Amino acid sequence: MKLGDEQKRKIESHLESVTKGGFTCPICGSSQWVFNETLSEIRTFSYGKISLQSLIPLVVATCKTCSYVVTFNALQLGLLEQEGTDDDA
Repeated sequence: MKLGDEQKRKIESHLESVTKGGFTCPICGSSQWVFNETLSEIRTFSYGKISLQSLIPLVVATCKTCSYVVTFNALQLGLLEQEGTDDDA
């Protein structure tokens, strides 16, 4: 899924609200980041079984200086609406 302008503003707003002194790289101290234009995802480990309900959508940011990668949960950022889970049944 490609990120729209409103979603990018939500990411910037979140980072501004939770960081003190700016969003800096823990490896090199740079504050220059590039965000992927699309969301990525990881899934919860389930002993080799495929479970699509355990996918976590992520925003990926890469430090422009040292290439360190950090991820943010797109659901908790409010970029997506969370659909029903097994707990809802």
